[in-house]
Amino acid sequence: MRNDLKDVDVIYVSGGNTFYLLEKIKESHFDKVVKDYVKKGKIYIGTSAGSIVAGPDIYPVYYLDAAKEAKKLKNYKGMGLVDFTILPHWGSKHFRKRYLDQRLKHIYKIGYKLILLNDNQYVSIIDDNYKIIDITKDKIK
Repeated sequence: MRNDLKDVDVIYVSGGNTFYLLEKIKESHFDKVVKDYVKKGKIYIGTSAGSIVAGPDIYPVYYLDAAKEAKKLKNYKGMGLVDFTILPHWGSKHFRKRYLDQRLKHIYKIGYKLILLNDNQYVSIIDDNYKIIDITKDKIK
């Protein structure tokens, strides 16, 4: 995997089931490869589940995805590329019921650093600073 990525400047990880994705990341040791990759100044882009697994822990999304799909996953520790957990799709009609009925009750009790993003937002991280960018309003400089 390291050899395949040696000439790549950006890694993009998309969505799906967060727990299944993390299970496969850990099985393949992709997390170790990506950490080294990012330390070298390369770029990691994650959308939906790909953004959640970049954080320290995926447990805040326990009620959003089917954790049972990852039968071999031993813990919910994410890749730790950032010190916060993304909660994607905020305001989306498709996720409304899951957020309001289950997820908020679950995460309100836990002391996680969370960033809620709607489908027009992303987090830009430069050095130790991050900024929420809304693609309908802001432009990165």
